[in-house]
Amino acid sequence: MRIAIVADIHSNAPAFEAVLADIDRQGVDDVVVVGDFINGGPFPLEVLDILYDRKPRALLGNHERYIQNLADPNQDKSAHPRSRWGVAYWTMDYMRRVDLDYLDSLPITIEQDNLLFVHGSPKDLRGGITLKTPESFLQEHFGEIQHPYVITAHTHHPFVRQWGKVTFINPGSVGMPLDGNPDASYAILTRNNGHIEVEHRRIAYNQQLVEQAAYARGLMDMGPIAVLMVHESLTGRPVVVEYLERLEAAMHELGISEDEAMTRIPLLV
Repeated sequence: MRIAIVADIHSNAPAFEAVLADIDRQGVDDVVVVGDFINGGPFPLEVLDILYDRKPRALLGNHERYIQNLADPNQDKSAHPRSRWGVAYWTMDYMRRVDLDYLDSLPITIEQDNLLFVHGSPKDLRGGITLKTPESFLQEHFGEIQHPYVITAHTHHPFVRQWGKVTFINPGSVGMPLDGNPDASYAILTRNNGHIEVEHRRIAYNQQLVEQAAYARGLMDMGPIAVLMVHESLTGRPVVVEYLERLEAAMHELGISEDEAMTRIPLLV
């Protein structure tokens, strides 16, 4: 049994298509999409239509939850100002009824024998882990699980980490790697006598298509966060979190609003 694990596509259809082409050559039996397939890049509908055509198993990520919140008329939108959430509003404007219904149909976790698939953690879609995540966090978020293998995503770094009797597997990001390598990342799991073998694969793709579409479709007009997210896709270098930290520091030190801070803080890309 060979399972291809795909995560964090972030509306990057060229990367997704390249990964699927490689998957088709590997003779896998199943494909699982571990969340965050939309929001971030310029191809939300293309990615969704690929999912509808291929019909892999999929679950929710925090970025799908952002779109659900924006689509909910009962949600307070004041917590999501356009200055910071412009990419999500831009993505939301593309959503069709069928897309919102699809998001509503997706689970938060998928269980298969001794495998647990979750975008972040079972308690928090944003509860992703890294090789350095503290023991206390792992105990809080994963201490009660019974599965020996946990496939997680969210942090955009491919890795395998052992924690007691639990093996964490992150396939990396298809559309927005943050480990310094912009090539699309995914993983293939192979069952071998009850043991899971993990193969991480990196796939090059035409990144110019992403940059061109981001400008042509107006995504780059949605503010500095949009520009930085596209930059992350093209370079594999994490810049959004660092920018937000500088933004928060300026707001605190200067006593200014977020919108004003965004006019003062350079993007450094």
